[in-house]
Amino acid sequence: MKIYIDTGPALAYIITNDPNHEIAENLISKRKESEFYLSELSIAEIASVLSRNIDLIQVENIYLNGLSAKDKVLVLLLYTIKKLNAKILKFRDILGDYIFFANDKILSKLFRKTIELAAKIKLRTLDLLHLIIASECKIDAFLTLDKEIIKRARLIESTINLEIIPKSFNK
Repeated sequence: MKIYIDTGPALAYIITNDPNHEIAENLISKRKESEFYLSELSIAEIASVLSRNIDLIQVENIYLNGLSAKDKVLVLLLYTIKKLNAKILKFRDILGDYIFFANDKILSKLFRKTIELAAKIKLRTLDLLHLIIASECKIDAFLTLDKEIIKRARLIESTINLEIIPKSFNK
């Protein structure tokens, strides 16, 4: 099974002092036979979250002392990818090489899908983009800890044929 890991559980999986660490570890560990995916959007979002919280984060077996803030973020970003054994979905995988030429049809497709999904599902922009990326790349499931996505799981599954994991989430 191909599973797209949302930013929240990807970070909670590596950050031992994250309040959702055990939940993320359990959800991901149960699915070790699956192929895990992140996207370039995930990578940017993970780097942003790490950079804002770098001095508060605790990660087992990672030595960060003496590194610059930038290097700490890069080390933890690479560690996240490695620990998940995640493959990275690139925008060109979704839209083809034409993304670099700003072809109106390619950009229109992405924005049209975002607008269509927004009207039906009513989620935040980044959440919509993650779901569209997963759907367009023929991913089977989307693993998240986002209560708004989980609350709309049935609607998402029926709209874009993407299983949401878990079906419920209680902190």
